[in-house]
Amino acid sequence: NLLIDAQSRHGLEPALTRLATSIGDDAERERARAELLQTLWLIQSGHGNVGTGLSHALAHQVGAICGLNHGHGSAIFLPATLRLLSASGRIAPHRAALLAKAFGVKEDGHPIDAVIRRLEALRDQLSLPGRLAEVGISSLNTGPIVTAVLSDPTIRASPGAPITREEI
Repeated sequence: NLLIDAQSRHGLEPALTRLATSIGDDAERERARAELLQTLWLIQSGHGNVGTGLSHALAHQVGAICGLNHGHGSAIFLPATLRLLSASGRIAPHRAALLAKAFGVKEDGHPIDAVIRRLEALRDQLSLPGRLAEVGISSLNTGPIVTAVLSDPTIRASPGAPITREEI
C-alpha cells in the first residue's frame, strides 16, 4: 500500500534516531518521547489496514504462554523472522531495498542483512534482550507454542508462502 509505505518510511527514521534518547532522566528524554508519540501515531495510523506477521505472532503466543513482555518478544523475534523470510525468498528484492533505505543502511551484500545488523545494534543500545534465555526462558514446550503461532491471525500477513510448522 503506497500510503502506508510512505507513512512507515517517513516515521521510521525519527523512531530509529530518537529511541535511544527516550530513556534516561533528563529533559531530552521528554522531548524524545513526545516526538516518538507523534511518530508512532504516523506509523500506526494505517496499522489496521496491514498485518504484522510472524514476529508478532511469536511475540503474542510466547508472551501468552510464557509471560514474555511483548516488546521483548519483538526485540528477540524480529531479527530471526527477517532472517527466515529472507533465506526462504519471501522478501521481494525491491521491498528489501526499500526497507534498507528506510533504515538508513548501506547495502553491502543483501539489504536484509544490513537491516538485521541495524536492528540488533539498536536492540543492544537499548539494552533489550536478544535471546529468550536473557528473559529467564531457558526451555520451551514448542508443540503448543507452534500450534498457537500457526493459529494467530497476525501470521497471515507474513509475505510469500504460508509459514510452516517446521519453520517456526
